[in-house]
Amino acid sequence: MKRGEVVVVDERVRILKKIQEEHALPALSPLAVQLLELASDDSVTVGRIASLIERDPALVTRLLKLANSAQFSTRSPISSVSRAVTHLGLKRVRLMALSISLRHTFPLRSASAFDFSRFWRLSLYRAMIARESARMSAWIEVDPEEAFVAGLILRIGQLMLFQVLPDAWVQGCPDMGSSLKDQVQWENRQFGINHREVGRIVLKRWRFPEPLVKVLEADPDETLPSGGSPLCTVTQLADKGGEILFGGGEHLYRFHGEVQDRLKLNGEQVNEILAGVFAQVDELAGAFDLQEGRGKDVLEVMEKANLALSRLNLHLEERVQWFLEHPPGSEVSEPDHALCPPDGGTEAALQAVAHEIRNPLTALSGFVQRLAKNSASEDQRKQYMKIILGEAARLERVLQEMNDYAKQYRPDFRENDLGQMLGAILERAHEWFKERNIYLRVHMDPDLPPRLVFDAKGIADVIQKILTNSARLMDGGGDVQISCSYDSAHRAVSLIIHDSGRPLPNEAMSELLDPIVLSKTFGTGLGIPMVRKIVGSHGGTITFTRSERGGNRAEIRLPAYTESYRRN
Repeated sequence: MKRGEVVVVDERVRILKKIQEEHALPALSPLAVQLLELASDDSVTVGRIASLIERDPALVTRLLKLANSAQFSTRSPISSVSRAVTHLGLKRVRLMALSISLRHTFPLRSASAFDFSRFWRLSLYRAMIARESARMSAWIEVDPEEAFVAGLILRIGQLMLFQVLPDAWVQGCPDMGSSLKDQVQWENRQFGINHREVGRIVLKRWRFPEPLVKVLEADPDETLPSGGSPLCTVTQLADKGGEILFGGGEHLYRFHGEVQDRLKLNGEQVNEILAGVFAQVDELAGAFDLQEGRGKDVLEVMEKANLALSRLNLHLEERVQWFLEHPPGSEVSEPDHALCPPDGGTEAALQAVAHEIRNPLTALSGFVQRLAKNSASEDQRKQYMKIILGEAARLERVLQEMNDYAKQYRPDFRENDLGQMLGAILERAHEWFKERNIYLRVHMDPDLPPRLVFDAKGIADVIQKILTNSARLMDGGGDVQISCSYDSAHRAVSLIIHDSGRPLPNEAMSELLDPIVLSKTFGTGLGIPMVRKIVGSHGGTITFTRSERGGNRAEIRLPAYTESYRRN
């Protein structure tokens, strides 16, 4: 055994020895001990529980405050413990009282490297997620109040572990919102023991019911053990839910899948649970002597969500750019073979990337939308949510552009009347433009051949996309001039669309001027990759410029082929 490993083993022995000492850890109050003894006694009376709780006036105050909160929707104020028991149920009150007593077993030490207040707030989030999951799931039978207590004590071993360690030892501890696996691995490396082991030891000493002790026996490397009890499954999922909220939201869609698999709750229900716990935890904070911190917590979660969105955006750009620079068949090895359909071409690879990003994006934006719906005030948090939802919508447009671009395009070349096709497009768009105070002016070259060979649907899509982009740039109305001319010397048709809207941003303009499709080209929201693909398949070109007279100018130049010319 190496020297470092010996030190860790010695530290484990020292910690275990200290935990066994009676004075090393706080003892449960006599009231909490009696509540635990009655936890499995179904014959206990309302009067017995009420008289027991009334021995602690501070507990009565906290319990009545909780009983009168919006959590339990009481029609009239509850002013006594016996009425609380009658209204809320014997088991619920008993477990609520136990939870409050458990919290006050550990004083909030301000001068400590361990943030006790944050620990209890995160524990309340896990407890509420566990309770709401058990309440909403019809697939498994778990008492919601028992799930609440199990969620509350899930990481209580951390309190006990750091109770016997000097503050200097916890400086490198992972954030409390980090994953259970990361937390346990760090503790094992530092101390040779982790908070799950410590929690089990102390809960057994306190004579907690066996089902609650077993919740701490799950292997952190196996997040959702298949052989675990329903209570264990609910609390492990609640722990992951806490990680999603305060550790980063990019894995929310995986969490959706796990909850769907184990509890049969859909993504919308999961978002409802996660978005609803902020108000619920604030309701509970007073009973647990914690300051209300809903605004701060929501802001923290929004920051994490924004970071997750930024990482998705960066990942998307990197993946798309790689595939555009290294098309299938190139000698450079692919970064992820699972995402590269064999012989599928660049388009198929882009479609795979879009699918990879859409799942976490949909889950993340759905959660933020639900959170925004629950937030009534127009404060900084609501504005932050709007910004995030705007960025999520932009990414969704990017994915849609990628999907459009990735679709196999087979132009249907046949003779068509360009003027007639353009007239049909403008007729369909007339009312839409009129509502926006946009006036269309059209000039057709009389020398234009009456019949030309091109893919009518593809070119129509190009014109419609450019007209739509022009309309977006004219918030207060304006003019769109469309001119079609024929260059007989070069046998080419030039279609120019000139609008009076605000100039395109420099970033979008730089992408439009570059003839090469790059990852950022998909981010302009203008549908340019597909437009270029269609025009390019005709052997034509498309250019975008800012007009000296103001507005923007797009020019489509196509070969002017007729059927007889093609045959020759």
